[in-house]
Amino acid sequence: MIDPKKIVPLDGCVLVKMDALPEKTKGGIIMLEQAKGREQHGQQHGVVVAIGDNAFREWGDAVRPIEGDRVLFTRYAGQSGFAETSDEDRDTYRMVVDEDITGVVRA
Repeated sequence: MIDPKKIVPLDGCVLVKMDALPEKTKGGIIMLEQAKGREQHGQQHGVVVAIGDNAFREWGDAVRPIEGDRVLFTRYAGQSGFAETSDEDRDTYRMVVDEDITGVVRA
């Protein structure tokens, strides 16, 4: 297991702490571990933990995520090479390329 606190994203990569999937559906059905992957359709979301030096450089004047922002990204972002790791609290972290981030949720 890799300690996510020791990961430094390189180039245009962003380390995101994934939001936990719900244990139950809105109707009260308990989600099995195998079904949780199917629960996420299209978009996934999480909180930016660390940003590589060249991330968002080509975005120009567009809104740029900063550490602590909740972001939306494509479902399969980070699936090539280093995909995911977990910490001792079973939180999941994923390394994604800045181009895969599709939105920033700001209050």
